[in-house]
Amino acid sequence: MSEVGHGRPAPTVWVALAALLLALAAGSWLAFSPGSYQVVSVTASSSGEVVQRSEQTSLLAENGMWALGLLAIPVVLTGLGVFGAVRSHRFLLWSVAVVLLVFSVISGMTIGLFYLPAAITLLVAAALCNSSRTPRRA
Repeated sequence: MSEVGHGRPAPTVWVALAALLLALAAGSWLAFSPGSYQVVSVTASSSGEVVQRSEQTSLLAENGMWALGLLAIPVVLTGLGVFGAVRSHRFLLWSVAVVLLVFSVISGMTIGLFYLPAAITLLVAAALCNSSRTPRRA
């Protein structure tokens, strides 16, 4: 485990854990918040009048349990980032941070912006992993 001093985790690990908590919070909000998904239906009455109905519901209530699998992808990626931070695997940490950032940007019009804080925090953890690395003695 990447540690500083007396068995305390390195700042990289703490920042990566913060990213994981942000990803979990985003996924939970998207899955269970009743205002996170809006359904609009438009129908025509028998008199020809257009009736528009708007309803807010949770993503999970509207799409079913399979949506949890999609929402778990960024959480799993962030968990891999925490593993990379704990083991000081810079390549893994940077890779996961970049993939999560790309995911957040590409899916920005739907769920991606909710995961953007976790992606940025994971990038900070990756930068800390590079800067806090101490040279090993031969």
